[in-house]
Amino acid sequence: MIIPAITFLLGLAVGAMILWLARPKPAPAVPLAEIATLVSRASHDLRGAVSPALLMVERLESHRDEDVRHAADVIAEALDRTANISRATSAAVKKHLSGS
Repeated sequence: MIIPAITFLLGLAVGAMILWLARPKPAPAVPLAEIATLVSRASHDLRGAVSPALLMVERLESHRDEDVRHAADVIAEALDRTANISRATSAAVKKHLSGS
């Protein structure tokens, strides 16, 4: 009678260990300095991608058609918001890393 009980308990223990070992593991933590570098690079790349659009906006702002000038203003505002988001993200990461 004792042997089946021990076998049953060992089976439960082994099953629990298998479930514990098979559990989903958390993703490895990324160092904050690496995140800051990635954010900085992304911000730089974003500014590089937006630059040609800003140059085109300057040309469109001097167009004789009022609708084209209005469209240029809308595009310029959107690009400004994009730049502000990029700056704010970089600043937040830097502030977090400095501990302030």
